[in-house]
Amino acid sequence: MKRQDILPSLLKNLLPENLNFPNVDFKDYKVVGLGKAAPAHVKAYFEKIGLKDHLVITKKGVPPLGLNCLFGGHPNYSNDSFENGEKLIEWIKRDKRDILFMITGGASSVVEKLRPEFSKDDVINEIETLLGNTSSIHEINEYRKSISLLKGGGLKTFCEGRRIHTWIVKDVPGDDLTDVGSGPTLENDDTNYNVLCTFEDLQHSVTNLGLEFIAPALNTTLENGLKTLLKRGTSISGGELTVKVTGEGKGGRNSHFVLSAAIDIFERNVLDLSEEEKAKVYIASLATDGDDGNSGAAGGFMDYPSWKVAISLGLEPSKFIQDNDSAGFLERLGCLYLTGITGTNVMDIRLISIPE
Repeated sequence: MKRQDILPSLLKNLLPENLNFPNVDFKDYKVVGLGKAAPAHVKAYFEKIGLKDHLVITKKGVPPLGLNCLFGGHPNYSNDSFENGEKLIEWIKRDKRDILFMITGGASSVVEKLRPEFSKDDVINEIETLLGNTSSIHEINEYRKSISLLKGGGLKTFCEGRRIHTWIVKDVPGDDLTDVGSGPTLENDDTNYNVLCTFEDLQHSVTNLGLEFIAPALNTTLENGLKTLLKRGTSISGGELTVKVTGEGKGGRNSHFVLSAAIDIFERNVLDLSEEEKAKVYIASLATDGDDGNSGAAGGFMDYPSWKVAISLGLEPSKFIQDNDSAGFLERLGCLYLTGITGTNVMDIRLISIPE
């Protein structure tokens, strides 16, 4: 397989239409889907069993796929997110039927009902601060749980004792499933759930390709991630490398990683590569949901010929990094992954191939 095809191939294995849903009879349940990948997973399930009464709440800009959808903010709350919380509670209380929840990444911000002691403006400002200072996903989700009537199992209280079951698309590493969407229907002792797709599935797919997978997932700063990943050989890693945003350019974690790694390898030559060795380097990173920051792309890739074209055009890579405009840089070279919204969400995946 060509190097440029590896990440798209891994992504294909994660798509909801290629999943095996649990063989459980939920014919009397109505369905709630929450998060960025909820529409695609709910639709894939309905294509197998037929349409059911449902409500899906997802990120603004995600295609509704013919479903009954509401749209909220991401990664921060919007006013719609809080309105969605009221509408969800009202929909749940409309009748006493049991409920199947499908929870995917992004559920944390697209729907919310705050504890009465917290104000919308204060919470939005705090989330903005946490997002801007490289706080981890776990830290942000713990804050969301502390201010929410829905997160950390809170949504269960509005179900008033009826049977509920949760299907999870796991976009975070580790064993704490309450980190997915801040755990609206799960507490640590719950057993009424199934995991549809996980980071570990990605790891299994990489192993089947005969490539090295760096585990556990890297959820750290970009700088720490580069120290781990910049080495000779070909490896794939997952997780989210946080970036402090100071500029107003176009990009996200994935394009920022690609350009930062290219600067270290091609400009600073931190691995002491010859020109011949540089010509064999390939760097790629994409968001499995197809939406990398504000870039409009899933991520990007870079090799040495593209780097030399950029330099010949007078582009200054370090300036693009300072402006948080990594996608702007890659776009000029035709080096963006343009997948569109994929319908899944299992963190970011990265490929680095450097001659040994």
